[in-house]
Amino acid sequence: MAHTRSSRTRLLLASQMKRLYPILAALVFVICAAAQTFPHVTTQQITVSAGGQPSPVTGGSVRVVGAPGSATYYIWVVAKFTVGHATPSQAIVAGYAANVLTASNYLAVAWGPVAGATGYDVLMTSSPSQPTGTCGCLAGTTVASNLNIITNSTSAYTVNTWSGNTEFDITNGANGAGESILNFTSDHGAMLGIDNLLGPRAPQFMFPVQAPPSNPPSGFDTIFASTADGKVHCLTSAGVECLSGGAASSVWGFTDGDGDGFNVIPTGTYSRISYRNTTGSTITISNIACSQKQGSSTFNVTDQAGASLLTGAITCGTYPTWTSGTQSATITIPDGGSFYVTVVADGTTKDIAWSIKGSY
Repeated sequence: MAHTRSSRTRLLLASQMKRLYPILAALVFVICAAAQTFPHVTTQQITVSAGGQPSPVTGGSVRVVGAPGSATYYIWVVAKFTVGHATPSQAIVAGYAANVLTASNYLAVAWGPVAGATGYDVLMTSSPSQPTGTCGCLAGTTVASNLNIITNSTSAYTVNTWSGNTEFDITNGANGAGESILNFTSDHGAMLGIDNLLGPRAPQFMFPVQAPPSNPPSGFDTIFASTADGKVHCLTSAGVECLSGGAASSVWGFTDGDGDGFNVIPTGTYSRISYRNTTGSTITISNIACSQKQGSSTFNVTDQAGASLLTGAITCGTYPTWTSGTQSATITIPDGGSFYVTVVADGTTKDIAWSIKGSY
């Protein structure tokens, strides 16, 4: 077929996820004790020691902008992390600054970003002593690694550095006849769960079970590997499959196309075999789309028996827009089956590409 380029095929496999967060191993004994010793207690709290103190900001600078003055300001930057706050930085000192900070006379503070930080609190005091406890010293909050302080006004703030511990509130709740769940909500937002019938679970967490659970807990998308069918499944808290194409062990897709992107594809109808299924399984198709570099050429596709996979040809979107077609009743390609594509070129298109995705 003229203007054909090599098939670009990719196979996306959903790799098996880790069995558990490392912290669960340390909590298993506590979990069992809580479930067996406190069956009628709604909530218990435990504290688990953890390593990896969040890294503080280690350097910084300040530039006095505008008219100088006689004031000295001490600036402290606190790096924030999912697990808590790091200790404040060393003082960044601004001398001979304006007594009254304004949009014209201000302090331009900058520091090096800290890996893993989700944001920064910038504190300002008139004392060289590092703030502790509660203070009225918050000058601003930012996700960037710089901040302009344009006012002397500061807000109440509590210097709350991470203690190196994680506190879990353990809630024992029923989830069905003969079933109970221990949910763990930590002081830094992580949520884990243990079900006495179905085992450990967590958001976007995979674990092996004999059959899909019928009632995932509220707020959880449960991904699990079933030992019954050897496939990966995903269920929302409403019990709805959330993997593309339903329960599947592999997500599949490929992209192919015609044209070199520089020369127009001559007006005409071009057909060829675009892909052969060699997965060893039946592919269930979930989306067919195409895009082109200028023009209004169309794309269609059938299976190896000539059954159309679309209800009609797609007028492809203009790149970077991809236009999806409406799938027909034929949505599967058996092992060894193939896709047979047809492009009707309008004489102005220089490059046309199509993608088909699904699962098996």
